[in-house]
Amino acid sequence: MGNITSINSMTLKLLDIDKKISDKNLEKAYLTFHGARMYADAARLKVYKKTGEFPDVTKSKGLESLKSVLEEDAKFPTTKSELTEKQGWKVFDLTGLNMCMQACCSINSLM
Repeated sequence: MGNITSINSMTLKLLDIDKKISDKNLEKAYLTFHGARMYADAARLKVYKKTGEFPDVTKSKGLESLKSVLEEDAKFPTTKSELTEKQGWKVFDLTGLNMCMQACCSINSLM
């Protein structure tokens, strides 16, 4: 499957989709993505298919990555449950917070 340098739940789903298609040995397969966020997922999968690696999910790493994701539309002050409900599906890059390996995860996994 190539060198995977960052893993998050969406990346795992994209890898699963890729494996299911690859296992069928199809000459061509068409995937459709709906919604603005899914276009980014489609672009990430396209890069993975060409290079064997997923691109970064944000322009920054660690807490700056989390900050950039939350700045899009999070309202503060908020509770943990409200933040999880409204922002928990978003992905950010934990690099720098975990020095052993680069990892991406959803906000849910930190809460």
